[in-house]
Amino acid sequence: MNRTLTISASILFVIIGTLLLTFTDIPILLGWAGILFFGFCALVEVYYFLSGKDLDGYWVTFDKNNIHTRYKGCDDGEHFELNHNIKWDHIREIFITVDSARYSKIPCWVLSAGNKEEVLYFPYNAHGNKQIINELSERLTDFNKSKAQIIINDALKISNGEFQVWHSKQ
Repeated sequence: MNRTLTISASILFVIIGTLLLTFTDIPILLGWAGILFFGFCALVEVYYFLSGKDLDGYWVTFDKNNIHTRYKGCDDGEHFELNHNIKWDHIREIFITVDSARYSKIPCWVLSAGNKEEVLYFPYNAHGNKQIINELSERLTDFNKSKAQIIINDALKISNGEFQVWHSKQ
């Protein structure tokens, strides 16, 4: 869930609880319990936000040499983190793939070095994905941003398939 939404909702519930406590006949214990619970939720979210603690899910980041992905999750109560990367100069093909049977119709980026060993795969809605088109156009020769956006928009409309966004002419 979006951290800003959680903070806003918690603060709203604290305000509502305060107003209910002040202007209605609800039991004082119930009013204070709600205020304390949602106030604590807001404080925890603000702490995580300010301390830079990451949300679960996929993240994509870029530097001058690599594209990095990180997945943070929980399986049977055990928290884990997976990290992968691919060097910019190794990328030979870029696809958008949609497999409704596997990922609930969430399109995924596939950046490949042209072999099965070096592939970066992450959901289209990963945190940090908004910069990917600009990053790709800056670093990959012959990457046509407007053509890629048309292909991506078409891919987002279907439930199954694979669309080649770019391939190296080397």
